[in-house]
Amino acid sequence: MIIAIKETKEGFFEYSSIEGSDNEREIAKLDYYNRKKSILNFIDLNKSKVNNIEFYYALGELIKNFAKNNNIKNNDLKYLKQSTRIIFDENRAGLLRKDAKNINYCDYSYKLTEFPKEEIFKITHTCWVYLWQCANQTDVVIPFFLKKSDDEKSLTKNEGFIRPFGKILTRLLKNVNTEYWSNERKSIPFSVAYNITKKLWENLDMKRPKHVEIGSLVKEIISEEFKNYLKCFSNPELFLNFENSIVKNTVSRYKQLKSSKGNDSGNQN
Repeated sequence: MIIAIKETKEGFFEYSSIEGSDNEREIAKLDYYNRKKSILNFIDLNKSKVNNIEFYYALGELIKNFAKNNNIKNNDLKYLKQSTRIIFDENRAGLLRKDAKNINYCDYSYKLTEFPKEEIFKITHTCWVYLWQCANQTDVVIPFFLKKSDDEKSLTKNEGFIRPFGKILTRLLKNVNTEYWSNERKSIPFSVAYNITKKLWENLDMKRPKHVEIGSLVKEIISEEFKNYLKCFSNPELFLNFENSIVKNTVSRYKQLKSSKGNDSGNQN
């Protein structure tokens, strides 16, 4: 399968392969022009929905339809996504957010459509992107949060919940090679991070800007007890004790810090 990725100003084309017949290249050009027409129409209809979860899900559906209608297989999907990205940037720079180190927005959009729209929409685009950036394990992070109750999903809309969760998860995954883990095993750090965050949310005022200080503190405490965390993988019954220990020490140390700052302020007066 040959895909026309882009057309230059001089009218030449960049293709996904140097192989293929003249006829195949002509078909690829026609597909490109049809694709560009569809994308321009999509841009016109959705230009007011930037940073909206509906926009990215709809983009994913558009890419999926391109692939289906042109019988594009998984190995060539990257070229289709690359072409989509280029057409967006050439015709409406900024509508499709610029890709970052841990997130390709065409990949992101396409991945979202593997899950029910009504469930994906219960979590905001901002939260999905943040979760993706914290741990680029979409086969784990999306199903993990979709399994949560609606009340639990709504927690992610609170910056004071999702930001500390991200910090905790990042620390739990740091220096841990999960390449050969099953998805079930990969979900363990997500569960631990979620449980710790939820318990902190229930025990402390996590509103902005307090959650920043709490998030940094809990990361520090996890680092101190990281060996105990690793031991839990040999005996999963220990995870609950680890989570409770982290929460207890974080709450205690945070209250001590607040008390100390209060006393310092009083002494200065």
